[in-house]
Amino acid sequence: MSMFNAVQADQQAITQIIQDYAEGTATGDVVTIDQAFHDDFRVIALTQDGPRIIDKLMYLNLLKDGKIGGIPRRLKVKHIEIQDKTAHATITLSSDKVVFNDQLQFIQESQGWKIINNLTEVVVIKN
Repeated sequence: MSMFNAVQADQQAITQIIQDYAEGTATGDVVTIDQAFHDDFRVIALTQDGPRIIDKLMYLNLLKDGKIGGIPRRLKVKHIEIQDKTAHATITLSSDKVVFNDQLQFIQESQGWKIINNLTEVVVIKN
């Protein structure tokens, strides 16, 4: 596989993980999110109440219990950058009530690309 084809394959794989993440949170699909996240995943959410840190297990439980997610959001992938076995992406997930400005970090392991970190700014839309 040429270098261009390898980079293109990585780009497609990361884009698919981002789409899985967006769809999984929108539908509450814990299995899809579990597969998209690395075991050491964490999210740091910058909220109106200050930073909130959530690990993978807590995130999956919140999703399963319907305390997060469950709302369809529009996905916009703004930027993806790949550096060998690491990558990052800038995306937004937006609904009528809230916008998540996500900085996703990925690592590549034998089972493929996984999201290991999400630094997100949560912006509530005031109507």
